[in-house]
Formats: sequence, C-alpha cells, structure tokens
Amino acid sequence: MGGATFVCGSFEGNDKSASPITSVMEEAFVQAFGRKPRGRLARWLAARLGRASTGEVALAEEAILHVRLNEEGEIPPAIAARFLPFFERYQARLLAELNIPDDVDAIWPFVTPTSKAKYGFVRDAGWHLYCLHDLIPACRISVDEQLPIQVLW
Repeated sequence: MGGATFVCGSFEGNDKSASPITSVMEEAFVQAFGRKPRGRLARWLAARLGRASTGEVALAEEAILHVRLNEEGEIPPAIAARFLPFFERYQARLLAELNIPDDVDAIWPFVTPTSKAKYGFVRDAGWHLYCLHDLIPACRISVDEQLPIQVLW
C-alpha cells in the first residue's frame, strides 16, 4: 500500500506519515480561517464572481490543492508558519484524548488499518497523530530555514 512522506531540508519523515496530510491541513485551515478550504471548482467559480480568495487564504488553499493533486506537493514556509500553532494544538488535543505521549510506538496501536483512514477520507486520530508527529518538526525546519515542505507520494 502506497503513501506519502515529508521531506524538508535534511529532515525526512516516517514511511507513509504524510498520507492524511490533506485532511490534517484542512483541519488547520478551518481553525485558522473559520471556514473549509475551497476546491478547484469552488475557487474557479469564486474568481468568476469576483470573490476569489486572496493573501494567506489563497496561498493556503493553493497549498492544500497542490499537496492533494501532485505527486510532489509542497507546503510553502509561510503556510507552515501560519498552520504550525494549529497543528501543535490539534496534536496536543488528540494526545490528551488518547492519553498517550508523542511517540510513534504509542501512536501506532491507534492507527486504523484502512485506506479511508490512512488517506484522511475518514477522521482517524491515530493517522492524524502519526502525520502530526512528522509534520510539526518539518514545519519548524521550514520556518527556520525558509524551505518548503515536500510531500512525496
């Protein structure tokens, strides 16, 4: 079964840890901007109606689409910086709910072994924690070194 991995500078995440990235990024987007991100069609329609997203919102929507639709997606450093506090809070909440430490060996028993969970089509605390375990350090490196986070499928 395939999956995605994070790479940022010298950091490389665990095998398949980036697989639910779109779902995790959408969670952060809602927390950051108070609404769900628009997909390709909704962005096109909004632009036609003169209501296109701008600034950070547009950049975040583009990053989510880029990661979702490309074999080598990228998260720009500005989005890593914007979403990092939301990722950290989300991780803390999930760890508290499961009463476990941020350790792959502690997280893995909570990972549901289905494709729907793995790719974020259904919310799965285990897969999201596995993703956040690598995404947060990748974001920190991205912010510090001003490098994009690569999501490699």
